[in-house]
Amino acid sequence: MQRNNFSPLRLAGVVAFFLYIGVFMRIPILPLFAKSLGASTLEVGLITSLFMVIAAVLAIPLGSLSDRLGRRRLIVFGLALSSATSFLLFFTKTPGQIMAVYAVAGLGVASFAPAMASFVGDVTRRSRMARAYGWYTTAMQMGMAAGPAIGGFTAEKADYATTFLVSGAVISVPLLAALLFLPNIGEPEHRASLNHIAKSIRMLRENRGVQACWLAVFSIAFSFGAFMPFFPLYAREIGLTAASIGLLFTVQSLFNAVARIPAGYLSDRLGTRDPFVTLGMLVFAASIALLIFSTEVYTLAVLVSLMGLAMGVTTMALSTSLAESVKQVNRGMAMGGFSTALYGGFAISAVATGWIISIGGYGYGFLSAGIICVLGAGIFYLMTRTHPGD
Repeated sequence: MQRNNFSPLRLAGVVAFFLYIGVFMRIPILPLFAKSLGASTLEVGLITSLFMVIAAVLAIPLGSLSDRLGRRRLIVFGLALSSATSFLLFFTKTPGQIMAVYAVAGLGVASFAPAMASFVGDVTRRSRMARAYGWYTTAMQMGMAAGPAIGGFTAEKADYATTFLVSGAVISVPLLAALLFLPNIGEPEHRASLNHIAKSIRMLRENRGVQACWLAVFSIAFSFGAFMPFFPLYAREIGLTAASIGLLFTVQSLFNAVARIPAGYLSDRLGTRDPFVTLGMLVFAASIALLIFSTEVYTLAVLVSLMGLAMGVTTMALSTSLAESVKQVNRGMAMGGFSTALYGGFAISAVATGWIISIGGYGYGFLSAGIICVLGAGIFYLMTRTHPGD
């Protein structure tokens, strides 16, 4: 049994690693490419926002579809769309065309993420669940960390359009692997029943554990969403160089990745997930709130390291807890809610925190992000003291 479980998990990690390399190759390049085609700052923001909104809105229905049709179909569909959108970006000539293509990219992520996260839970024993998600999410995070560097290097050596071609080619690798080797998991008997979907929605709505996880995901995503766009602006304002800012982001990503596997093993050994979520969120909240008091790069490096550790531990534990809180037949919908809360938190934070910073400055912006995270941790703690299973 262990050998059969290990092979699909290893394949899931490889697929996620290469997908997120390809997807995140586009992240630093797309705004520059859009600007080169005459896009305004507003249009650049709309392109990114549209991607996140579509990913958030469609994640739950597409996750539910993986419960009905099996994981493999949705995983392959998401990989195919992600690869195709990279290739299509090569041919775009206007900001409007970029916006349309990137909307399809949001559909691709919404199709892939809940189905693959559910697949990991489907093929893993409960006693090994946290370490499985530790390995899987580490593979994701490493891909996310490597992608921007590879994309930037490719754009510097060639051009923006060529970077999209390379991105599409990279994503074709996991697409081929999924087509050839990925088994179809999660194909229930009542796969086409609308009554089953309605029943699943009711069950998840009554499952306080699932609701608590979704709320916690939203809270930490909101807080992290304040860090990503506004920390570079704060760092530049206090005199840090572009190289130092980039290094701090690398440090955050590195600690985000390396925290997940040992935390997963420890969580399985202790047989609990909730304390990892609560403590991780509180550490993250304190770290982001203290950023405003730090002007030295070494102090900032300590804080972003703690943020990375906290983010890695928390999201690993939340993924595991969600997978365990539901039966396989509802797991895709539950994981879809994870993606919806994640992308929704990012999108709302960018607007809300930007407004707060424009009025009161970076201190109030980072403090508000920390407060949201503390509130989320507190509500999660209260909701998970006693909750019915699925």
